Amino acid sequence: WLSQVTNLTCHGRRQIIIATSEGLAIRFSEDEVREIGRNGEGLIGLRWEKGDAAVGMALDESETLLTVTENGYGKRTDISEYRLQSRGGKGVINIKTHGRNGHVVGIVSVKDSDQLLLVSSGGKMIRMFVEHISVIGRNTGGVRLMKLDEKERIVAVEKLASENGGVAPGGKKGQPESPPGSPPAQKAPKEKNDEKPRQDDIILA
Repeated sequence: WLSQVTNLTCHGRRQIIIATSEGLAIRFSEDEVREIGRNGEGLIGLRWEKGDAAVGMALDESETLLTVTENGYGKRTDISEYRLQSRGGKGVINIKTHGRNGHVVGIVSVKDSDQLLLVSSGGKMIRMFVEHISVIGRNTGGVRLMKLDEKERIVAVEKLASENGGVAPGGKKGQPESPPGSPPAQKAPKEKNDEKPRQDDIILA
């Protein structure tokens, strides 16, 4: 149900994407969601199988959709790869969730100038530039975004949008300004035998 996912500001001209924990996603036109009262139960956005659940909703306000799984893996995919369907369908495969990936924890509509913040169950945070995450196909497994300890999981994903069009104070494009009080995102040394392509990141204390 749409009312159980999140709230987004819409103007009737966008397309909505809903994702589930088992790796499915649906994209449909916003004009299929009629306006109802505050106490309404909402409308069916995606019909999933028993045991699945909606974990995120995004608008097609950027060209790519970022998907993150609980075991620290994720990917960016062109939104155009999610074919437009009618509201209430079963959707398409968004990302593979078996094996190393685990369940999906969230989706975000992103562009290259954005930054990404991940939070783990162990209290760790990692911030990275979205442009360093490869854009790959829809029905794939993605790449490692964050290294986790045993039994540690990703519990939250948030986009840190640039406030100056993706140009840092020094004038280098693709490095957005950091939020006040937040250390700048940096590149960590690559490790041997890690997933390819490797994501640049830093662990924040």
